[in-house]
Amino acid sequence: MLFKKSLTHILNIYHFDIFNYSDKLSLQAKRFFIVLSLLLPPIMILLGFLVIGPDLNNFSYTFANFSESPEISIEGSRGAIILLFGLMFAHQIVSAALAPIDLLVRARHENKPVAWEDCFVFSIASALIGMTAVLSLITPIGNWLVGMVTLFLNAFNNIEPIVTLPFIWLAIIIYILDDVFFYIGHRCAHNIRVIWKLGHLQHHRPTNLTSATSVGDSPAFFLDGGAGSFVTNIFGKAIFFKLFSEVDTSSALGAAFLIASLKIINHTVSHSYSAYLLFSKYKLLAMLERVFVTGRIHYVHHSKLPQHNIASGCNFAAQFVWIDKFLGTYAEPTHEIPATGLFHEPMPPGNPIKFAFDQWIKLGRELYFNSPKYWLKILFADPSYEPPNPAYPIKNFAV
Repeated sequence: MLFKKSLTHILNIYHFDIFNYSDKLSLQAKRFFIVLSLLLPPIMILLGFLVIGPDLNNFSYTFANFSESPEISIEGSRGAIILLFGLMFAHQIVSAALAPIDLLVRARHENKPVAWEDCFVFSIASALIGMTAVLSLITPIGNWLVGMVTLFLNAFNNIEPIVTLPFIWLAIIIYILDDVFFYIGHRCAHNIRVIWKLGHLQHHRPTNLTSATSVGDSPAFFLDGGAGSFVTNIFGKAIFFKLFSEVDTSSALGAAFLIASLKIINHTVSHSYSAYLLFSKYKLLAMLERVFVTGRIHYVHHSKLPQHNIASGCNFAAQFVWIDKFLGTYAEPTHEIPATGLFHEPMPPGNPIKFAFDQWIKLGRELYFNSPKYWLKILFADPSYEPPNPAYPIKNFAV
């Protein structure tokens, strides 16, 4: 009886939709939810950092001493954990700083109330997605991650440079190559079912896209739709620095971390409603879009207009427009800001828990209800594929 009541309460929480209650809340309550949604993601990341290991908060670690003595253990992984949390926390801080401006500008431009529901749902969902990556560090996945870090760091100590390039030129080359690999990973995320369903679909759900409602992919593993895993995003770049320059391990890691940080700032601006308006208004700013993915170009990637669905989307690159132009996936930004969201979903869930995890539950049910002979298609077919037995056989039932 107790189990049945508990299950009922869990289902009630899971099916709660904040959009159904928005008219019942006072203005003060709505403002509270906006502030809460902006502050909670970075706070949750910090709390995760404090609880992931009982003594991590009392330990000071640097790139140098981590690279000199890596160990496959929670102690030896502190450097990797600090890097991971640093990237996640920086992303949340930059987003939280721009978010209030973006929300107010959008509300005034559209002459609508501030979209506090979207801000609350998407910010909390983004924090939950990030926390799953953090908590997974204490699972066998965490051991795998630390093992990969150790392999990379040990390799650094034995790598001899093929050719020595000036450090600044090497950084530029890596920055360009990084965008090529980003394009490949991002395009795969839109065309491989498991990566789309579990990693990237949530990022495309917001119908009122701003820097406050840009839900992130999981930052730690290969399900990250565009940036790749934490290992490849940081240590993959660092290997290039070691191969083509006379730098030590800590300098290589630091340079790779800097490039990743620049991408975070660009990511935030590229999802900004305010930035779209600025680039539409000023021709001098719009000239930057001939070279760089900034202002409006990536925002169009989130468009749900049919003309922007060139190859399961458009404008896949993150830094340079020439990649999309060369490969035929470039769409010119329109003067008017396009509607965003999923083509088949008029409104995303108004519940952060459901928003973050409903696709994981749905994919698990598809695997359960279908024969193993369909599993490869369920995981790796085009995202439009539907298995013979749907996840929810009962008509009109949805999670």
